[in-house]
Amino acid sequence: MLISLRGKYDTYEFDLSQESHIIQKGQKFSSLYRGKRISDNSYVCVKHLHDTQCVQNSEHAHLIFITLTSIEKLDDAIIRTYDIIETEQGYFIVYEYLHGVTIKTITNTPDYPDLTTSKFACKVGIEVCKILKKLHEHGIVHRNIKPSNIFLETDDSGRISPDNPRVRLIDFEIASVHGSNIFSLNKVPFSVLYSPPEQVLYFSHLIDERSDLYSLALVVYEIATRRPSFYHENAAMLINLQINTSIQKNPRISKELFTLLLQATSKHRFSLPPNKYSQEQLEAFLDTGRSQRFQNAHDFSLALSEVFRHLNQPKTRKSRKSFFL
Repeated sequence: MLISLRGKYDTYEFDLSQESHIIQKGQKFSSLYRGKRISDNSYVCVKHLHDTQCVQNSEHAHLIFITLTSIEKLDDAIIRTYDIIETEQGYFIVYEYLHGVTIKTITNTPDYPDLTTSKFACKVGIEVCKILKKLHEHGIVHRNIKPSNIFLETDDSGRISPDNPRVRLIDFEIASVHGSNIFSLNKVPFSVLYSPPEQVLYFSHLIDERSDLYSLALVVYEIATRRPSFYHENAAMLINLQINTSIQKNPRISKELFTLLLQATSKHRFSLPPNKYSQEQLEAFLDTGRSQRFQNAHDFSLALSEVFRHLNQPKTRKSRKSFFL
């Protein structure tokens, strides 16, 4: 079934019957398709928003478009937005099509051994920090830093360079600008696997640049170890791990990087379940954890750069003692 979308700036098409056109389907917030822009026959990403209330009307859609296109101007590494289109089936957002893979892909498959090391994890972290620094300086908090939202573009030869990766940041649907949502969200969704305690416990006014850095630190950890920092099949147990447990040592991650990430993910350990505390007590505890993390992307980037330089130094062989007189 061919879908044609006529936007303000172009017309776009994708085919629901073609498996190659479906990138991601059945997600709670949206579905993602590979389409084509008719004017130049180039590939685009088409996102269908499932929540019909997240865009209120055409005026709100225009404001969202202006906001997203303004955000992308802050850094070339931020995904480009081409159009927002209203149809009877709801709203569609058209983005640029990126060639490469997400961090989620490289950590979930054995196909990228050069890209799952402490050194590469540092490189990705440094690049994302550069983007976040510009966002945070303009009052923008991404609020959804996770492996599937960090994209690694291929170079001209079709490879992803372990030494100089082209990192892109995507998916700004739940981002905030000066504390306000871009989209109309009654309850801001989040990924428990990568969200800081203040986000998991719905203290939205405490979510700031340190929250993004917490999430980024968990992604860096996952790149180096090839496993999430926290995981449990029971959702309640996973929430408890996220709000009350520190990241664990892993033989795949360097000692220096682990120490840095431990600071970036600092949190207060609750001796009782959160519902046993007052809102004021919870806020004070959450603030304690936030105050011990890296306070901005610049400082986190400097620390990652220092660890990277240390890891990049050639290892010196210990001299062997002679037993001959």
